[in-house]
Amino acid sequence: MEINDRTKIGLILVVLGVIILVGNLTKIEGEVFLFLLGAAFLGVYFYYNRNIGFLIPGCILIALSIFVYFDRITRGDIAFLFFALLGLAFFAIYYIDTKPRGLNWPIYPGWALLIFSIFLLMVTSRAGRFIIPIAIILLGLWIITRKGEIRTEQKKE
Repeated sequence: MEINDRTKIGLILVVLGVIILVGNLTKIEGEVFLFLLGAAFLGVYFYYNRNIGFLIPGCILIALSIFVYFDRITRGDIAFLFFALLGLAFFAIYYIDTKPRGLNWPIYPGWALLIFSIFLLMVTSRAGRFIIPIAIILLGLWIITRKGEIRTEQKKE
């Protein structure tokens, strides 16, 4: 079903209005609101032409809703989880839409966010004080004990 831009904008506003109205009439938690909004974007994506402009906010809003849920039920510092979930949202975008079309741009922000979340976890956790030095030691041992020679470029005279 082909729809024009005006219909898309109108549809987004109607769905957003319904979700806000339901939120005002009921006692709906923040993460449920974000999840419903993300699900609405994903529904529009799958129903109308698979426009990636609906998939991206849908995946990000659902990832954000999961973070808000865990932030509410835990008492620890889980900032790393925000970046990990955001990275996973980009991987979902990749597998749902761009991989079948031969595009791989979501992989780059996905990996960057996942790596940053791991770094943040190691820096902010108590175990991080030990994980980083141990990882450096293991990397050094691996370099020392691996088989093969180190390749060096020789100058041609």
